[in-house]
Amino acid sequence: MRLVINIAKGYKCRHIPMEDLIQEGAIGLMQATERFDPERGFRFSTYATHWIRQSIGRAIDNKSKAIRLPAHVSQTIRRVEKERARFARETGREPTIEELAEIIGLPAAKLQQNLAAGQEMLSLDLPIGDGSGTLGGMISDETTANPEERAMRESILSELRNVVSELSEREQQVMEFRLRGDGVEIQPEEIAQALNL
Repeated sequence: MRLVINIAKGYKCRHIPMEDLIQEGAIGLMQATERFDPERGFRFSTYATHWIRQSIGRAIDNKSKAIRLPAHVSQTIRRVEKERARFARETGREPTIEELAEIIGLPAAKLQQNLAAGQEMLSLDLPIGDGSGTLGGMISDETTANPEERAMRESILSELRNVVSELSEREQQVMEFRLRGDGVEIQPEEIAQALNL
């Protein structure tokens, strides 16, 4: 278990407590004990380290984000961060997406897609400014009319219905064709043809 604790200490994850990382590492240790073959000539601690790291890494990938990413995407993101840090140390500047893509061996578009998937999520309940509003409150719903517009439209339609109800049946049919409200304008000739005028 000391091996598990030492490996777990190397992972800094603000979303998962250290106890949970140790527990996940213990699961990896159990997998290592089940699969270890002393005939192959490796020391158990060397073999177990891989399984412990894999188990902790998968736990972080699965539990630290609101939306779980596929394992290969998470591995790519971790590798990009490692290569980005190495590149910055060696050259003194941040690498471009194209340089990272070349180092990792992925097309730049695919790399950008993976990096976008790994970005932090923001809660719509997050307070903004002085704390009086939320991010979700700033987003308008374009699919619904605001209450004033809706009330005005209902009032106009009600008035229009009252006026049209005083017309003859044929005149009402003509008005219904002209004022359908679906945005398609019908020419008077088409109305005459439809009503056999």
